Amino acid sequence: MLNFLFSRRKGILLLFAVTAALGVVLVTQLPTQLYPRIRKPQISVTLRHPAYTAVDFSESYGDVIENSLRGIRDVDVVEATYQTGITRIRVEFAWAVAPDEAITRVETAMTALRGRLP
Repeated sequence: MLNFLFSRRKGILLLFAVTAALGVVLVTQLPTQLYPRIRKPQISVTLRHPAYTAVDFSESYGDVIENSLRGIRDVDVVEATYQTGITRIRVEFAWAVAPDEAITRVETAMTALRGRLP
């Protein structure tokens, strides 16, 4: 059997090339909704606070903001970076959460905090 396959090398290569070309054509026709997700949903929040240094803002509001975001359902990671005048917060959700739902949850939590922030 192997002798037969190796003796028809050009036919095997042609079959492989046709299969590869067909695969490329079919992948371009696949809707993007069917592509698998390769990263967990991550939402970034940027807060500007020109009157505060990084330490002052972190001590005054850091715990309130981070605990509120950690309280969101299905949140895996909340990571904040404090700088003078600006704070960036990354919120990472579990795999089961849709990206649109993650955005809505973070927006809702930040809207609830808006009155308690400078």
